[in-house]
Amino acid sequence: MLSFLGSMGSLAQVRPSIDIEELTNSLATIEGEERIKTLHKLTSYKRFSNPEEALEYSEEALSLSQEIKNDSLIAESNYYLGVVSILRGETPKALESLLDARTGFKELGVTRREISAGSSLASVYSEIGQFEKALDIYFTGLEFSRETENVGYEIFTLTRIGTVQRELGEYSSARRYYKDAIRAALESDGWINGTLAMAELGNLESSFGNKDTAAFYYQKAADWLREKNSIHAVPSLLSNVGNILKDQNRLSEAFKIQKEVIAVADSLNNSLFVINGLIELAVIQRMMGDYENSNASLEESMRKMQESNIANTTRYNILNQLAENYYVLGQYSKAAELAAESFEITMKNKTWKGAEASLGILSEANIKQGYYEEAVQNQKELSQVRDSIRNEERIRNSQEFDAIYSLSRKEQEIALLEVANERKSLIQKGLTLGVVLVLIIAALIIRSQFLRIQRREAKLENESLKRKRLEQDLEFKNKQLVTQSLNIVQKKELMMEMKKKVGLFEEEGSRKELSRLSNLIDYSFTLDADWEEFRMRFEEVHSDFYKVLKGRYGELTPNEMKLSALIKLNLRIKEMAAILGITPDGVKKARYRLRKKLG
Repeated sequence: MLSFLGSMGSLAQVRPSIDIEELTNSLATIEGEERIKTLHKLTSYKRFSNPEEALEYSEEALSLSQEIKNDSLIAESNYYLGVVSILRGETPKALESLLDARTGFKELGVTRREISAGSSLASVYSEIGQFEKALDIYFTGLEFSRETENVGYEIFTLTRIGTVQRELGEYSSARRYYKDAIRAALESDGWINGTLAMAELGNLESSFGNKDTAAFYYQKAADWLREKNSIHAVPSLLSNVGNILKDQNRLSEAFKIQKEVIAVADSLNNSLFVINGLIELAVIQRMMGDYENSNASLEESMRKMQESNIANTTRYNILNQLAENYYVLGQYSKAAELAAESFEITMKNKTWKGAEASLGILSEANIKQGYYEEAVQNQKELSQVRDSIRNEERIRNSQEFDAIYSLSRKEQEIALLEVANERKSLIQKGLTLGVVLVLIIAALIIRSQFLRIQRREAKLENESLKRKRLEQDLEFKNKQLVTQSLNIVQKKELMMEMKKKVGLFEEEGSRKELSRLSNLIDYSFTLDADWEEFRMRFEEVHSDFYKVLKGRYGELTPNEMKLSALIKLNLRIKEMAAILGITPDGVKKARYRLRKKLG
């Protein structure tokens, strides 16, 4: 995730620069659609630096869009709200908003935005372990990118598919997708998403213990970004290289890389990366046994934090590291003082993991000073903190379950909406078909009148011409007969499909009404009107067929008589099965018995 956010940082550099303050001030004077679009812009630019403010903008945009009932702006607002909710870790809200956005874009026919919302939705699916759903969305996006020749999005989608495959444990498949993404990026100079693919492949190789290979890809991505003069993600990539060198105990090289991370971050005025770089540098210095310089780096990171007015979310971690250093140096009183300050911050912010670390140091420092009662109290507090950690994990698991349940409900709602739209479409098609049938009947009536006139005029023609006309008329009726038999097949197949769909929706709709509709469909299968009309037309073409057959083989049943007529028409087994209301295997068995009777 860190490399992903880092790449998103590089994307920010290629955006057109805007004056955030000017946009914010303009909200005081604009209304309607213009205000909503401005809120969208502010959400986009504030989502990383200030997610809380971005949330307020996106919620206001959605509310205003709903007030003016603008479907396009509602979909866009839901998209931005979903993206911000992802960054805030609010999974249920992210799922709901992105599902609404994707559905809205789909109904509007804006495929590009539908795919974009789908990509964000897929990332949430991945976070909650719904990997198959995530893959379905990503593969749809991959197909779209190739159809539209959007190479940049193709590279991005290949990378995300690789990441999901990695989560599923399909490591060879993940490696293949990452390399496909990198290959496509190198061929098209798609450096923005190409560097993301390199970073993710580096993560994969690192997880397999291929540290040198991982460092190669991190460094290659960083070099490519520098070549394009887009260095916002470089500190993150170099930091990954430094961590690998640190894990390999190549401390002098790691120290050099970490100094470079701080220098690049400082040139970008990225205080957050400078602070994180100083903290990592302090860890390396502690591993080198240079505790005094490690403390100096940590104290410098706290000064940078105060100067930059950055929220003290990591201050407790810095204090804990300082406390550990002073403990190693034998300055137990100082260690206890810093650990106590860290504990106070973590309890205030309910950062239980940090509180656990603080209490561990504080307890050890108090023991070293002979303050055993205080150490016992520390252990009691530590037990309570660990209970809080377990409770937090239970709450998180419950929230994930609620998110999955909410997702299931939302998907059911969407499915019902799609069914309603399908029914509406079927009704419209039925009406259209009715109009077409009326036109066909009218055309047949006109044709019948025309043929009658022709017959009157044909009285003077010779008998051969009459025979020819009779043969043509017979052929026409025979075609009508075949057509009618196929219509019976289509009608019964349609009725069977409707019965299946009724069964699928019985749990969601009114059981009484759906059961009544199912019985009505069953009843429609028993109607013989279609068959009687078919038989009448058949006898017009083959007038003596039934009479001869019954005379020679009086033991034939009505169904065998029907089967004989269908065989006479050379219908396929599947078509005969649909007309007779039995399976194709049933037709084969009935045909075999019929042949035995006929000899």
